[in-house]
Amino acid sequence: MKNKIGVILIVIATFSITFAFPAHSQAKKGIVIGGHVGYGWVSYDDHADMDMYGAASTTGKDYYRIGFDFEKPLSKHFSIATGLYYTFNNLVGKSNMPPQEPVRTWKENISLYSVPVYLKFYFLKYLNIGAGLNFDNVRYFGPRVSAGAAYEFESGLILSLNADAHFSGFYTDTYTLQQGYHMGLAYRF
Repeated sequence: MKNKIGVILIVIATFSITFAFPAHSQAKKGIVIGGHVGYGWVSYDDHADMDMYGAASTTGKDYYRIGFDFEKPLSKHFSIATGLYYTFNNLVGKSNMPPQEPVRTWKENISLYSVPVYLKFYFLKYLNIGAGLNFDNVRYFGPRVSAGAAYEFESGLILSLNADAHFSGFYTDTYTLQQGYHMGLAYRF
């Protein structure tokens, strides 16, 4: 329950901060609202003691993500971005058994709700890079980086393709690293 309340407070604070920054006069006017779908690879380590027989460990496999995105221009080249993402992570559990015993494996899933807050830098008309923090309901927070391309039609419709990675788990005994691609559709209001 505390994690859900924390995520809600972070979303409210993030949207409040983005409206506090005035847009630069050289930037394209208007906020950008959209969504995306993504696929990627997840690295997950629970630091299990594999020297102890019977101990289980969990490793990552892949993930699927759907997200809502919000972006506000700050200047000609910079904008602040945030959103709300739902990520479904596929993991594989494995038991550590003595050599004469069969190794048992099983599938596990972790659903993450996350709120990224990052600064984007646009260059060469269509390209962008970004860096910031990612807050989630399981591992709390970690750094986030992205790189991609976006094309904006005269109507304000924007198509994008991005690669991103984020790390969670600084203050826990497990960590999660997600790396993947997502395609987005947005509109500048």
